[in-house]
Amino acid sequence: MKKVKKYIITYILMIILFFIMLFITSLIPREVIKPNIKKSADILFNDGEFFKIPTFGKEINSDISTDAIMLNIVYSMDDSNRIESIMKNRRNYIPEKTQIVIPDVVGDLHHEGERYLMTKELKDTANDIELKSYEYARYWHGYIIILRPLLIFFDVIEIRIILQITILLALLIMLYYIYKNVNLKIASLILICFIAMDLLTWILTIQGNFVMIIAIITSIFVANKKITDKNFSLVLFIVGGITAYLDFLTTPLITFLLPIVIFNLVNNDKTDCKTVLINFIKRAFAWGLGYFLTWAIKWGLCDLLYGTGIIENSIEQFLYRVGITSKYKFKNNIVVASLKFNIIAGAANILNILIILLMYPIILKNIVLNGKKYFFSPNKIVYYISAVLPILWYILIAEHSMHHYFFTYKTMLITLISIVLIICDNKLEKPKED
Repeated sequence: MKKVKKYIITYILMIILFFIMLFITSLIPREVIKPNIKKSADILFNDGEFFKIPTFGKEINSDISTDAIMLNIVYSMDDSNRIESIMKNRRNYIPEKTQIVIPDVVGDLHHEGERYLMTKELKDTANDIELKSYEYARYWHGYIIILRPLLIFFDVIEIRIILQITILLALLIMLYYIYKNVNLKIASLILICFIAMDLLTWILTIQGNFVMIIAIITSIFVANKKITDKNFSLVLFIVGGITAYLDFLTTPLITFLLPIVIFNLVNNDKTDCKTVLINFIKRAFAWGLGYFLTWAIKWGLCDLLYGTGIIENSIEQFLYRVGITSKYKFKNNIVVASLKFNIIAGAANILNILIILLMYPIILKNIVLNGKKYFFSPNKIVYYISAVLPILWYILIAEHSMHHYFFTYKTMLITLISIVLIICDNKLEKPKED
């Protein structure tokens, strides 16, 4: 009962803090960020909806339309009605000018048969051209608390650079603690996994980077052993809530799986299979509870305050994303489609091929030296489950996985790291020969 009380208090304080941060950020006048919004809108519009990144004779698309949506929502906040803006999260909204506001609906981000380029929507809104406004109330859009202050001083390119530097520095710190508490070989292999998953490509856009920052920063504290077995579940509960708050449903699972894989790596408990499995389930439940309760409170408050019908809408949207009410079904080979971008962007890149080939001798050496019994030790259970969960996530969120394969592929980073650790994380003492 004491533990339940702790979770309830943590949840209440977390939600209050989320609202306070959004409200404080909303106090920044719209006119203050307008110059950098206009500059950013021109940059994104000139780039188009997608970057074209040449790699090994091919061109890959890196989604930036979501960046335009995010900046649009940040700019569309109404200084005269901040609470409603925080709850409804409109885009294309010009206070005292916009006449038509369309509620959050199921499906894609364009309605009534109309299709606008998101970059053009942002540019028109930044230039005070009246458009239909659309609500996006089912998300928290907590990234507003980061982007709105940054837009006072920086444009979209500069913000991307700030986020890129943050990720790279955080990653290096995490790898240092893995080197310190495990060894250099494992730290090097994890770095190779990040590079092999095209780290330098997926940090080119704003969207998705917040999830990686959450995952890596949490893993820094895990790798440095600041997070113990006693408080790990509560930490994951908070991390799940922060993920729902900041994320745009890009690769949320990574904020659970990366810390839990690193926790297993640095602690490497010599315990039995049952205990390992029970601990994993408890921690997964804690993260999932924080994640889904944070979503749910936003829906409930929207309905309570504004009668938006967002709870029913969000359930319908979930069914749509799962593929039950859309054309995307399991029979359409979801996993292959979800991995499509990674095959093109990662495996087709010469540098990544060389890196992966350099990794194979290390893996083969461990197979030969350590023997098959090391693939089935209790401490490897976490890696086996973590390797499979991204695939199960793709299957569960079928429509989302297929429609947004150009960023959902990032979750496979955990599968790659887990497979490497199954083979190479052998800190258990070798059994004596009879």
